Amino acid sequence: MLEKPNSELAAAPRFSWILRESKKVALGIFVFALLVRLLVLGLIFKSNDTVLYYDDAKIALNLISGNGYSISYEYRNWLFYESILRKEQLRNPVTVGIRTTAVKQPAYPLVLAGLFYCFGPKNFFAVFLFQAILASLTVTLLFLALTKRFPFLALASAFGTSVYPPMVF
Repeated sequence: MLEKPNSELAAAPRFSWILRESKKVALGIFVFALLVRLLVLGLIFKSNDTVLYYDDAKIALNLISGNGYSISYEYRNWLFYESILRKEQLRNPVTVGIRTTAVKQPAYPLVLAGLFYCFGPKNFFAVFLFQAILASLTVTLLFLALTKRFPFLALASAFGTSVYPPMVF
């Protein structure tokens, strides 16, 4: 009868320290990934006024201002009609007021509404910081998911994901 190999014995001896110190390595990976993201955020973030925001943030701002899960008619007209129509124009469009919407799934607008409620409306620095923490946790979870079976691959994947530009921005 064949026994399953112990993951510690299956790992190459030169990478066995990853298994022994996986919690410390995971913490180090989280800190490294977060520092990379904070460095990029510090370099590219100018101010809250320069951020262009769309559906999710507009819905979140309506939520915290007491207008419910809605978007303005002006934005709705642009989103559904004006961005598609090239030669035609809407005749007598409604441009004042708000309308409830089912355009976006509610999870992310609700998270944004919570962040805006806690840190102030249109505080996109808090949003980007929250996203940097989530992305760093994603890198750490990737490492932890691969550690027992493939310690070197776990470390390489975590490092690669830490500096991969689409995951950083």
